[in-house]
Amino acid sequence: MKDSAYSNYPFDLSEIPHEYGENVHLISDPLLTTWLAKLSSPETIQPAITNLVRELYTSLLKTVIARETPRIEVEEPTRMHAVSPKGIWQGQILDPNTRYVTVDIARAGTLPSQIAFELLNTVVNPQGVRQDHLYMNRATNEAGEVCGINHSGSKIGGDIENAIVL
Repeated sequence: MKDSAYSNYPFDLSEIPHEYGENVHLISDPLLTTWLAKLSSPETIQPAITNLVRELYTSLLKTVIARETPRIEVEEPTRMHAVSPKGIWQGQILDPNTRYVTVDIARAGTLPSQIAFELLNTVVNPQGVRQDHLYMNRATNEAGEVCGINHSGSKIGGDIENAIVL
């Protein structure tokens, strides 16, 4: 395998124009916006809420993984190689040695992080995928207004050097 300048085959997003800056991407996907509208509706209840959140995050994560994971060029024998020497697939794949760390915030994001953890383990080497946990909740004042957070603990598994953090 050899490294490739993966910009040779860019993964372009269909995006909604905005003024949030170049590091913010609002994806223009009618299926996702339909699900988001349904999720936002007061008529949507469980289990539809969890199902929609799972579908939305899975779709978003697939886009992030495809866009952010470095790629490499490979030549892989296919099942046809057993009957023909031409049975070799050549192309770019996501670099299986990319390190990822997903972070969940208990009370605000355990499901998205779990979805990311499970999906990444099917894409890159599972030894390079880690899930960290932060335990926090809203802090409120006497009037019931949110005034900060209470951080009650964490479980962090190591460094994030050369890793993509979600």
